[in-house]
Amino acid sequence: MNGEARRRITPHSLPQPSNPNPSLHPPRMASALVSSVLQQLATIIQKEIQQEVRLVTGVEKDINDLSTTFETIQAVLKDAEERQFKDASVQLWLHNLKDVAYDIDDVLDEWNTSILLKSDPQIDDDGVLDAAPRPRVSLFKKVCPRNLFSPCCCCFKQIGLRHDIGHKIKEIKERLDKIAREKNNFGFSGTARTENIDHESGRRRLETSSLVDVNDVFGRDMDREVMISKLLSEGSQQVVVSGVPIISIVGMGGMGKTTLAQFVFNDERVKNHFNKRMWIYVSQSFNRVKIAMHIIREIGGNIVTQGDEITWEDVHRQLTSSVEGKHFLLILDDVWNEDPMQWDPLRFSLKHGSKKSRIIVTTRNERVANMMGMTYVHRLRIMSEQACWSLLTHYAFVGREEEECEKLKEIGMELAKKCKGLPLSAKTLGSLLRFKESKQDWQYVLKSDLWKVV
Repeated sequence: MNGEARRRITPHSLPQPSNPNPSLHPPRMASALVSSVLQQLATIIQKEIQQEVRLVTGVEKDINDLSTTFETIQAVLKDAEERQFKDASVQLWLHNLKDVAYDIDDVLDEWNTSILLKSDPQIDDDGVLDAAPRPRVSLFKKVCPRNLFSPCCCCFKQIGLRHDIGHKIKEIKERLDKIAREKNNFGFSGTARTENIDHESGRRRLETSSLVDVNDVFGRDMDREVMISKLLSEGSQQVVVSGVPIISIVGMGGMGKTTLAQFVFNDERVKNHFNKRMWIYVSQSFNRVKIAMHIIREIGGNIVTQGDEITWEDVHRQLTSSVEGKHFLLILDDVWNEDPMQWDPLRFSLKHGSKKSRIIVTTRNERVANMMGMTYVHRLRIMSEQACWSLLTHYAFVGREEEECEKLKEIGMELAKKCKGLPLSAKTLGSLLRFKESKQDWQYVLKSDLWKVV
């Protein structure tokens, strides 16, 4: 076959990988590197799902853990980058962080390349693209030789690739965990601690409540049923040695953790099962006194103080007596605190409630769920493209005629794919498109970077 019919797939024909030697990279701020890595981590699993390829199995939890750890580090990078010019140890810490960021970037690039090679039937095992039509035979499903004892090289190559990528990710995760532990030695001030800002979207987080319009919820019926079965099941009590069972909803920002909790909270079966339902928005400032007082008021107790000052002793005793034997559902929404010293006193009081009571915690960080002593973790997954499309049109097609909606459908479905299964992205993009009148306006959004604001 001549050179015009075949071209070699090289790293230069794909998204460019990082230089394996970080010292050869042009200087980049650690915050920019971490943001870039977070974006890649958020899309890598989705890419496998979209292309119906499962090249590396069993590392999804490692990927989620990496994302969570990078988010935690990202919150203190502004302070770290300012202090590096005065403190050599901080500068070294940032250098090590950059090394890890470059290394994970390289591994994810290798993963992306492997997905492309496996999903494209016209690319052979040596990375060569055949421009001429070929039968659609998967690269990694070639028939082995007739001699059953002959080595099936492609199979061994595939297994080796899976193992290599998985091993690299686990090794990088260990290094990043060490860097995350070391950051505590510097006493960095995190913007996340002083400002109620969502670092993934740059938006100010608004306080949530238990109320939700169920007509605005799409693609979460299965998740709701699983959660409700855990709430109503008597069997889940058996795994709890002492106290009230704790169920965690875990997922990255924009996945719809709060929406799922609201969906469950307002289900008629849940309303009829629990004598008292309570919703508390926690966020990054975990104030145990405030949380305790909220529970006491919700459950019908009174705050009795000795004099004008409210002490933790007063609140703690009243919380314990208020929940004694009560059958309640408590939602703690958006929990970030990883310090068991903050949570344990509350858990001590809450375990005096009825064994039929339940606590639901929503968090981005599975370490938070583990620290709180969860009995079940519900890892929220991305929505299907069809669910994203339904959610997007729910907002974008308000007030439009059916004929107009049909004309916008093809472009809209392409935009829905860009939401990458994130409900918040679909909702935000749909709200934006509601004010885009013409097909040309929608086409402009599709071709521009406007959609990235979601």
